[in-house]
Amino acid sequence: MSGVSPLRRQEPKRQRRSDDSAHHGARGAASTSADPTFRDQLTSRKLAIVPAAYPDVKLSDEDCFRIQATLGDLMIDDDSEGPLQISKTFQEKGAIVAVCCNSATCDWLKGKAAALSPGEGVELLVGEYKDLLRSIKVIVRIDKAFPQAKHLKPKRVLLGLQKQNPGIITKDWRIVGGRQEAEFQTLVLD
Repeated sequence: MSGVSPLRRQEPKRQRRSDDSAHHGARGAASTSADPTFRDQLTSRKLAIVPAAYPDVKLSDEDCFRIQATLGDLMIDDDSEGPLQISKTFQEKGAIVAVCCNSATCDWLKGKAAALSPGEGVELLVGEYKDLLRSIKVIVRIDKAFPQAKHLKPKRVLLGLQKQNPGIITKDWRIVGGRQEAEFQTLVLD
């Protein structure tokens, strides 16, 4: 028996108790905390709920409230298989944004556009956030080429941009940042 060690019986792996999953995170379970986990953020998708004529027609605060309440009721009353998981909803740019935690919820929500209408005759669209609410940031620097413009109020700069560039409508643009320097002014627009 030289050089041969006796065989050891391998112990079976410990099985995790079902109540351990609450402490260690269950695979595939949604977070019950108010803040989404890193995994939730990686797998979640933002859907936007907008009027059919968006961006010309936007949802009012009252419409948004009604839609969010209706969405909650529809989820509670739904008896489809699989969990419907929306981690949060919020208003943005005259629309509702719903953060869906799984594909089944996205598909379900897209099929509920008609049921979510806040009033008669209001047709809604439900689609990917990036497709319906995509925003573009524009940085404008006004400097010595147009010296008097550096002292203009930002709203006047927007009017000037619209006058100089036919086809650009700046009335819906928002000023989200900017900086006034001695020689120039920088505006960040959305």
